[in-house]
Amino acid sequence: MKIVRHFAIIFTTIILFLGGIGYNLLPVEIIAVLISCYLCLLAAVGNKRFLLPKGFGVFVLFLAALVAHSYWEEKILVTNYFIMYLAGGLFWIAFYNLRSYFEKYYGLMIVLLAIAFGFLFFLFAKGGDIGTWSLFLTSSTYKNHNHIGDIWALTLAVIFYTSLNKAKLWHFLLGLVGVYLMAISLSRSAYAALFAGVIFVAFRKGWIKKARYVSLATLTVCAALLVYAGTQKTTLFARPYYIQAVVGFLRNPLGVGMGNFSIISADPINHLLGFKDFAGFTHNIVLEVLVGLGIFSLPFIIWFFLVCRSVWQKSKTRLFSSMIFVVLSVNLLLDSTYNIPTMLWLWFMSIGLAQAEE
Repeated sequence: MKIVRHFAIIFTTIILFLGGIGYNLLPVEIIAVLISCYLCLLAAVGNKRFLLPKGFGVFVLFLAALVAHSYWEEKILVTNYFIMYLAGGLFWIAFYNLRSYFEKYYGLMIVLLAIAFGFLFFLFAKGGDIGTWSLFLTSSTYKNHNHIGDIWALTLAVIFYTSLNKAKLWHFLLGLVGVYLMAISLSRSAYAALFAGVIFVAFRKGWIKKARYVSLATLTVCAALLVYAGTQKTTLFARPYYIQAVVGFLRNPLGVGMGNFSIISADPINHLLGFKDFAGFTHNIVLEVLVGLGIFSLPFIIWFFLVCRSVWQKSKTRLFSSMIFVVLSVNLLLDSTYNIPTMLWLWFMSIGLAQAEE
């Protein structure tokens, strides 16, 4: 049984790596569904009881709404979104039931993924290729943003947490690499996400003396990175799409279809207060679903609320996975990384670990 579980870790890490490459996403998502089903089967056979996490029923309603609403969307879009979220939901259930095993390796998986994508970043840095949903290629033609910072924000959160008891040399060395990659990525959402994770841990730990200095040092780095990014591109008015999304929802209460925010952003009538910058996505997972599904997005919003409440209630005993959930949630609420399967699936996994029963 131990060998089977080791293979589960290997398969999961591989699919997470493939999900961050940024190409051929549909085949990767289909394989992810198969692997997540395998994990659920492993949990059902290996555990004395197989449980469904809080909010599961509402999440099923969201998946049903996604399929029912497909009439507004292109077939390829609904297939991509449905399969990606289906895989995420199955990972959520699997990690919820296999917490005692996956919790030991979850942080290591994140670090290994970040190192792999960091290697690819340096390998392809001078190539000039564009990879919108890649975790190592520049994400736009402006070449002023790279999602490498988003995956390394998670790794720096892992380094921060594991160094609270006793800082080691590898914490320092890997931390330097992470700070450099976050700086060069110019990802303000990554800086804010790491900042939020550190504040969350410090608050839940009560700013204990031993952790205070590590926390303050990490927060200082985040603030410095944010200031640096502000010298390279605008920060204050970085998300005009949020206003466009709200106006677009009010004008299209039935939704325009998942992945079709460009319809809203391109329409001048939605450019309230002069915010007319165009974007293909809202850069906020809740607003993306709201604009896409309209009033049918209610199950997702309720599910997200239930998950946040559940994670908070158990955060003192599930502090590490709760911290990762906070980091990822802030990132998904400030960027379009919810379209990168790796980031979305890591988020669902963190929910499963943070909600899990003893």
